Amino acid sequence: MTIPVSGPSSTPPAPESPTHSIRPAQKPAPEHDTVQLTESQQVQMLVQQGDSVSQIATSLSLSAAIVDSYLGIQAAVPAIPAAPITQPLSTNISTSPTASLTKG
Repeated sequence: MTIPVSGPSSTPPAPESPTHSIRPAQKPAPEHDTVQLTESQQVQMLVQQGDSVSQIATSLSLSAAIVDSYLGIQAAVPAIPAAPITQPLSTNISTSPTASLTKG
């Protein structure tokens, strides 16, 4: 109910309507729709935009190996396996503990 402060008026104030309903507070709408992407989805999006693996790794603070794994890139396997390291056999080695003590 409102009452004028300046003085009496010729029209009495209207009573408040009992059918007046109070609306619940509404959340303000976000300015933009947002979606949270996983790291894998972010990598896929950046690849589609033309970024390289190293650029993606740097921008997302990931290793290149992780970016490769998200893209399904496997590390290159060497075509020729490395030769095993062997010690050359010496024919001058003696297994006798007294062999080096003999005077000759």
